Amino acid sequence: PENTQNSIDKFENWYKEYKESALCEIIETIVVSNTIEIIHDSAFASCINLSTVDLSSATNLTHIGSRAFDNCEGLTSLTLPYNVSSLGNTAFAGSGITTINSNSIYFPVENNTLYDANKTELIFSPNITSLIVPETVLSIRENAFEYNSSLISIDLSNVTTIENYAFIGCNNLETIIGEEVTYTNKTAFLETSWLESNVNNDVIMGSVLIEYKGNDASYTIPDNITYISMGAFSNDTLEKVYIGNNVETIERFSFSDAESLEEVYVVDICRFVIYNSSFNSGTVFYVAQSDLGYYNSNSDYDNYIISTCTQTINFNLDGQLLKSLDINYYEQIPNVAVEKPGYSFKYWLYGEEKYYVGNYLDILQSEIDFNAYTEPNVYKVYLEDYFEIDVTYGLFIPANPSYGISKDGYMFLGWYTEDDVCYIDMDGNPSRKWFIDKNATLYAKWQVITYNIT
Repeated sequence: PENTQNSIDKFENWYKEYKESALCEIIETIVVSNTIEIIHDSAFASCINLSTVDLSSATNLTHIGSRAFDNCEGLTSLTLPYNVSSLGNTAFAGSGITTINSNSIYFPVENNTLYDANKTELIFSPNITSLIVPETVLSIRENAFEYNSSLISIDLSNVTTIENYAFIGCNNLETIIGEEVTYTNKTAFLETSWLESNVNNDVIMGSVLIEYKGNDASYTIPDNITYISMGAFSNDTLEKVYIGNNVETIERFSFSDAESLEEVYVVDICRFVIYNSSFNSGTVFYVAQSDLGYYNSNSDYDNYIISTCTQTINFNLDGQLLKSLDINYYEQIPNVAVEKPGYSFKYWLYGEEKYYVGNYLDILQSEIDFNAYTEPNVYKVYLEDYFEIDVTYGLFIPANPSYGISKDGYMFLGWYTEDDVCYIDMDGNPSRKWFIDKNATLYAKWQVITYNIT
């Protein structure tokens, strides 16, 4: 009678005792009349001997709450009446229902599987062996297939979302095809053969990393992963993890069971959704120098230590050290002078990866060797006023018979520099490689022809 916390507490205590009493075990049949509009959450919970729920007269029933029939083990079938337009997220979870029917226009049933009106959501499928989900279905509701021991395989087609506990207890479920999935959690597949017998180090569905089963000390999140599941890591040997910029969300408790994990390297300018419970408190995040302010001002990282790491870069040219510099992770690569006669510096090579001056240093390693990549210059070579030739430093001038010229009373000997070095012979063939580090002019060399006059 009084709206006080005391009276509320009394009612809750009474209701708890009621649920635990023998009354719940007595009820076997329920007939819902046309005066009932709502069946609330857990309304018939723990009625373990309930075997029949007659909703045929419940013409005004519009809503059935979550776990309305929880622990009703004897209830094996149910038919939704016409006016039901709303179902709690786990309306039939925990029941013994194996056959679901519907007269409601809001919830069609096909192949013993309950969908929403537009078939964009699969709500409940209690007893089916194999299923190809319609292409219109985008999400699987929480507890939709729970403890369906008949289910062996399922093709999720265009499904992007699988809610928690969707397949829990499907112990014979071996095959799941879900290439488009972008959101789900490990809890959706607990006690399934698919998860427990999966031998891959990375258990992945679509772009979701569901579980890491490896035992390495260091692990890099695959490039295609955008979401890391709750409870994905329980490896007690994992010490370092590298996260790229494709990751969008790291769920709560994703790494909280990885007790040895101490260092997280954020490989790129990367700003994902994270929680204070995603990692163990005190985990060190190594981030880009330019992102320190963002991470230090974000309250979601209050439990973690934000830092950056300094790395030594050795800049080399043809195996010889030019300079060593200490650079912070993701700092811009500075301009280091590279001087090589006849060659122009293009970029630095780290293995086969190209790094240009001004690029961000996205390598995480205490010491890094960069090797200069240079290309030979192309110079203009003028054969007096006769020819203009493009020649590459270190290569021969291209042969050409027309380079041989004539002059009355003289024999042409070839093309020479001012200091009398021949580069093209009298037949137009090159005689040596070009190692002059500039544009230059070659001059025709002549020998006077001597005639015997009788």
